[in-house]
Amino acid sequence: MNKKILLTHLFLLFTLAFFTACDKEDPDLTKTDILVAETWKGDQVLVNGVDVSDRQEVINEVGRIKTAHMKFDRNGTYRATYESNEGQEEETGTWEFNEDETTITFDLYGEVNVVRLTDRNLDFMAKIPFQGVIFDAEVKFVK
Repeated sequence: MNKKILLTHLFLLFTLAFFTACDKEDPDLTKTDILVAETWKGDQVLVNGVDVSDRQEVINEVGRIKTAHMKFDRNGTYRATYESNEGQEEETGTWEFNEDETTITFDLYGEVNVVRLTDRNLDFMAKIPFQGVIFDAEVKFVK
């Protein structure tokens, strides 16, 4: 009987240790680590919660976001490719975080406020001009 109780307790102890050891996020990763880890793929441009990615006015200003691929490098450079009305485009330039890693400044979009940066999502607020009016747009990238 004692052997059965001992085995049950050992099983519970190992199960508990297994589940507490599996941590989804590495607390030592910085936002820079996450940003430069892989290439980001364009997903959506939202204005007032509505996806306007396929609207010609948006394509004229920022290209076809769903064809965009962006790679940030730790040395402060980036490379972006996307389709525009003129065909396949490529842009390279420099980028940097502000001190608390809440704002990214880069040539392609200027200064943007990071809304969400996880191992799967990069969302930021950008200004998109249209017919003389500047709209706040949430630009979404995924891995």
